[in-house]
Amino acid sequence: MNNYLEYIKEKSNEELLNILKFSELYQPAFIKLVKKELREKRGVVNALLNYDFLPDMSTWDIENHFRENTDFQFVFKNAYAEKILLKDNVPIQTEPKIEKVKEKRELLPLFLVLFILVLFSSGYITVVSGFSNMSLSDYDLGVKGLSVVGLICDIVFILGMSGLSIYVATRFIARKNNAVPLAKILLVVGFVTRLLLLISDQTEKSGHFSSNRMIIILVLSALWFLYLSYSKKVNFIFPKEERKLLKNDKIYLASTIVPGLLWIGLSFIISLNQEFVPAGNYQIAEIITESQLGSNEYTDGRIIFERPYGFSIEKKKVNGDDDLFNLEAGEEVSLMVYSVYDNNDNKEYFNEVMQDFADSTMSNFEYVIGNDKHYILSGNSFYIRELIYQTEPAIKWTFVLIFNKETSKCCVVSCFDSAIGKRADYLESLINSIRFKEK
Repeated sequence: MNNYLEYIKEKSNEELLNILKFSELYQPAFIKLVKKELREKRGVVNALLNYDFLPDMSTWDIENHFRENTDFQFVFKNAYAEKILLKDNVPIQTEPKIEKVKEKRELLPLFLVLFILVLFSSGYITVVSGFSNMSLSDYDLGVKGLSVVGLICDIVFILGMSGLSIYVATRFIARKNNAVPLAKILLVVGFVTRLLLLISDQTEKSGHFSSNRMIIILVLSALWFLYLSYSKKVNFIFPKEERKLLKNDKIYLASTIVPGLLWIGLSFIISLNQEFVPAGNYQIAEIITESQLGSNEYTDGRIIFERPYGFSIEKKKVNGDDDLFNLEAGEEVSLMVYSVYDNNDNKEYFNEVMQDFADSTMSNFEYVIGNDKHYILSGNSFYIRELIYQTEPAIKWTFVLIFNKETSKCCVVSCFDSAIGKRADYLESLINSIRFKEK
């Protein structure tokens, strides 16, 4: 032992460090004394002094460990690399690897921090906006039982997208290799779903699902995707060759996103099918007679509806032999019900018809848009829009178009109400009573 000590004292720091690099050629006790001399007596700081904790691996194992373990402390990676280079002459470029690990210890770039904040906020907004106006009737495509399937798919999709947003944000913070590919998938899915909603005209006039907001989100999604793809800073912190999805990531994506995309795709196909039915290609429908009516029901030969409680009704002829119904409740509420053969089921046509039915006497008054939606219920396509005129008292005009694809009929309902909120849901009762053929 004394011979060891004397031998060690005579060696320079560089000579002792070279001994550590080839530690497997010496007795463990001798190596321990060398480290003690360097660390405690000479105050030398070097990665090789911590080399005794490293596992006893073959050169092949050490090389693989060095290449793949990006989270390992770079000083010990350096020790691995030096052992391989000096002992086995393996040509590994250590410097880029070490620099990348150093880079991961630095602060994330500002735009990436902003993207992480967007991910956290979108995870919350997705749940709140998705569940705020959710209704089973919104998923009715005219097929019995399919609305329940649609509702379940949408719930799974909303929760899945929300959870994925938060999960991706945490992966970026932890500098994990699956962060970038997961973020790109999230952006692509969000882009595709919003694009389909825009094309199929399943948007709202205002709020989170308005067309203007969706267009803005589409543009931002494309910009974020390009940033993640071409930013040198992002590519340096998350090298492309190291990016990969985990097995659990793939299972999560398949179980949450695929059902939602299938449902959105199905709704989109049905919407297109309804929109591109050639105008004028009407089916020959059976004429409804008054003998087929129930109590308090009325018909013009094409539709059947019930008169709301407390309303008077008057029928008059227009355009030759067509019947038009006027319903009134005092001087506060007036309703008009009319039907035609028409299957131009699209929003542009709805806007045109609404303009034709607009009261010219109200054109000089300012208004705000209230309820504005399109939905499918029991195979019928509903367009509803409310205009609240800034008069004294305020007057609400509600215009409704209801298309029935099976019979190629369209029902028009126009309502002026100067006693907003004072009466029960007479309009909803009327709309829900409308049918296009006898029971």
